[in-house]
Amino acid sequence: MEITQKLLNNIGLIMNITGVIITFKHALPNAVQKYSKNIIYSKPSKSEIMKILYSGVYSYIGIILILLGFVFQLASNNL
Repeated sequence: MEITQKLLNNIGLIMNITGVIITFKHALPNAVQKYSKNIIYSKPSKSEIMKILYSGVYSYIGIILILLGFVFQLASNNL
């Protein structure tokens, strides 16, 4: 049972750190938004739209990994 506890805890920690890195990379506003008053607005290209959509998806994946990591750690403490 001790091995299962440690394994669940380690899996939870790995999921947490992976989720934090993904969320940090994709959920923060990019540099264009900081300086948006200095640029001319135009219709975004297809690649820009896809980049925004993927960024949103990765943000949710990061948050889900953080929550699952918490659940794994909680489960390891209650075994």
